[in-house]
Amino acid sequence: MSTTSPTPASQPKARKKVTVRTLRAKKRRGEPITMLTAYDYPSALA
Repeated sequence: MSTTSPTPASQPKARKKVTVRTLRAKKRRGEPITMLTAYDYPSALA
């Protein structure tokens, strides 16, 4: 078992907040916008 702690370099970067303005800019630049939506089974039936 390893006893080393993770280094700051291995920590994921904080994501910037995505706003409507951000999405408009991405669309203007032709940058792909991706999204994932997942529902649990009971919610999908409603």
